[in-house]
Amino acid sequence: MKRLGILSDTHGNLQLLKQAVEETGPVDMWLHAGDYIRDARWLATWCPVPVIAVAGNCDRPGDGKVEEFVEIENLLIWLTHGHRQHVKNGRGDLVWWAEQYGAQIAVYGHTHQNENQVQISGLIFNPGSLDHFRDEAPSWGRVSIENGKVVEAEILHFQGFEPFSIEK
Repeated sequence: MKRLGILSDTHGNLQLLKQAVEETGPVDMWLHAGDYIRDARWLATWCPVPVIAVAGNCDRPGDGKVEEFVEIENLLIWLTHGHRQHVKNGRGDLVWWAEQYGAQIAVYGHTHQNENQVQISGLIFNPGSLDHFRDEAPSWGRVSIENGKVVEAEILHFQGFEPFSIEK
């Protein structure tokens, strides 16, 4: 079984990044779906497993590739930030491109909202954001692959984190 840790939109918060890595447990690889690709480069110096990252809209031009393709146990994973597919306006372009590429897993970020959904074409996965999150709490993800199939895909949150509440 291969386990992937998945991050996006860390926006320079290395303290939360380190805490998320520690709370995730052992993984075989980290994927970072952009917005502060330099955080992924820091992770690669700190973590003993491969780190694959793409540049997002908050990264400087030339900081990195805008998409990567990773094959694990005969599953093709497409890693992109999502801004070029206009994911804030819906996932239609993202799903269409994933199908064109033959990707069974599309990992993206940009919306700062997590998503873990199986489509006809495969898994659409957004780990959310550790910093500037738009869900109730910071989030990241872990996906487990065995025998060419996704056996578990989960959104993770910090242990003991209290979601924000608005008092009336």
